[in-house]
Amino acid sequence: MEFAFLLLASTLVNYVGAMRMSALPTKAGRKKYLLICLFFNVGLLGVFKYFDFFSRSLVEMFRAGDIALDPPLLNLLLPVGISFFTFQVTSYVIDVYEDRIQAERHAGRFALFVAFWPQLLAGPINRAALLMPQLREEHAFQYRRVVDGLQRMLWGLFKKTVIADTLALHVNHIFDHAGESHGLPVVFGVLFYTIQIYCDFSGYTDVALGAAQIMGFTLTENFDRPYFSRSVREFWQRWHISLSTWFRDYVYFPLGGNRVAAWRWHCNIVITFLLSGLWHGAGWTFVIWGGLHGVLLVLENMTGGFQKKLADRLAPARDSFLNTAIQVGLTMALVSLAWVFFRANSVGQAVTVISSMVPIDAQGGLSGWNPAILGVRTFLFHLFLVLFLVGVELTGQPGTLRARVALWPLPARWSLYVAGVWAVGISTAFGVHQEFIYFQF
Repeated sequence: MEFAFLLLASTLVNYVGAMRMSALPTKAGRKKYLLICLFFNVGLLGVFKYFDFFSRSLVEMFRAGDIALDPPLLNLLLPVGISFFTFQVTSYVIDVYEDRIQAERHAGRFALFVAFWPQLLAGPINRAALLMPQLREEHAFQYRRVVDGLQRMLWGLFKKTVIADTLALHVNHIFDHAGESHGLPVVFGVLFYTIQIYCDFSGYTDVALGAAQIMGFTLTENFDRPYFSRSVREFWQRWHISLSTWFRDYVYFPLGGNRVAAWRWHCNIVITFLLSGLWHGAGWTFVIWGGLHGVLLVLENMTGGFQKKLADRLAPARDSFLNTAIQVGLTMALVSLAWVFFRANSVGQAVTVISSMVPIDAQGGLSGWNPAILGVRTFLFHLFLVLFLVGVELTGQPGTLRARVALWPLPARWSLYVAGVWAVGISTAFGVHQEFIYFQF
């Protein structure tokens, strides 16, 4: 009930604010209503998501100086999807203010834009320019579209229940018992989490986009095989695309983007990614995760000249399989290390997990594989799931793969569908079920 009230309040404030802005011809006149909407939207996140975090951080800061402080804590339950729908309405009012779009006059249609159910809980964050025109159209039944949507939903559920939740067994053990294991079990735990969070989040996105497709709607694509990226910059062009483009358009560009001095440019990058980390969660682990990505991007920019000279020198082999594999592997390693902070419950736990990747146990000896942590058969099954995912991703875009499947003989297609439904059903009934990771944001 509380969630519904917040959603209604957000809808009303931003609807009225946008309508008032649309009635005024100049930005100077609109600015007051834009600020009201922004203050409300940021305040909503501040109260429900960040108030207690900053209060506790203030306590820790003063405690370091032997100063007792007892600020109030709200202990509010975080409404599911608040970060997503708040960013969606924020982009809407900014676009109205900037005259990029016209304000939606139909209150019901605007409410549907805010609370469009496939993407309400965990995105993607859709722009009004994409979704609003589709809400004005009639959508007739199309068999091919329904089949494609169902296929996408099945693949999303498979990634979530069969791959992500299965890999979570080992991942949870490594993080919940940080420091007890060393070497390969921890390395694979980190790599498995890298795959887990991708299958978990992209799995939800596939379900959301598939459900919308069945109804005739096209939502923003959120992933483009991000772990095949050859740089951190490219990774963020392929990962959580709706969020990364949101921060690019509404934070990074207004700060000046790359149209300023080099030091300002680098500051803009770091600030943008620090805010991106904070958007994900009210905790220092998320802030550090965002900061790490910002620093990695700055380092890429600072070494751009050297990279270009090296690329020119190695031009004949620049696009070779070996060179591509090295770039992809290095990018994946850096992204995976950053994911440790994203997954950890505390900064200390993250540091412990990273240090435990070195195969040296507490007694200073080499640490080998411990079957009690992950048996050989279980490990091989986990590895098979990862390799299966990689094989599917290597075939190209999901739409391309679905188009290929559509050309299969009918018995082969239905055998694939039945096998997928069976795998999802077995994993759901007998596996370890975990809530979608991004539901917490």
